[in-house]
Amino acid sequence: MIITGKLNTLFLPDLDLWHVRLILNGPDFRDPLEIAKVLTPFIQAGAVSPNDLRDLAGRILGKTLEEWPEEEYHRPIETKPKVSNSFLDTVLQKSAGSQEDLIHLLKDVRDELEEIRK
Repeated sequence: MIITGKLNTLFLPDLDLWHVRLILNGPDFRDPLEIAKVLTPFIQAGAVSPNDLRDLAGRILGKTLEEWPEEEYHRPIETKPKVSNSFLDTVLQKSAGSQEDLIHLLKDVRDELEEIRK
């Protein structure tokens, strides 16, 4: 509102536009993918509870969703880091290091491939 007021009073008269008013629309948060992009960091940081998201989920689904009464749904969602012991995850973690780590990584890959071949 402040920006449009400034634009209307400062720029339009300089452009000799007298019977025109600018109106700026706000962001459109109706797209579920855009909503997910915005909310993901908050969810990952544990800053929202499941009940905080019920109203928004209801709007996306086109129905009214009541809040869950249990206390656990009023507390932020706890996110736990993904624990994976797969060989690929180990390889990817090691590849983020120095060149010496890369050499060890390639040797580990070689050893794994030899084990698979046996």
